[in-house]
Amino acid sequence: MAQSTILKNTQHKVLWENNSPSSTFDLQYINLNDSLANYQYIMVAFARSKSGDNYQSTGFIPANFDSVNLEAQIGGYFCNRTLRPNTNSQLIAADCKKVSSYGSTTETTVNDYIVPRQIIGIK
Repeated sequence: MAQSTILKNTQHKVLWENNSPSSTFDLQYINLNDSLANYQYIMVAFARSKSGDNYQSTGFIPANFDSVNLEAQIGGYFCNRTLRPNTNSQLIAADCKKVSSYGSTTETTVNDYIVPRQIIGIK
């Protein structure tokens, strides 16, 4: 994955990288290679689907966050995946939920979407 120009003048480190980016991304614990306590922010790069190279990013998230929703509209559906800390060096990525419209109460788990690719720590 190419370095973004937004990170060009920052001290940053890839804390995690998906080794199987074209695989289904079920609920999982993500072990980081450094503590969140060593960073002011994190940024999460993710692909809209496991088969695509259409990356999106969350922007800068305070490293002491409680949770963040990764979201994208895919076709006529809205998809989201929650990411939250379990410890300072481990995150939990929830299953991806798909709904037909915002506000819908019917969710379907579809883990082929919102596939995390990298988590970057920013000092």
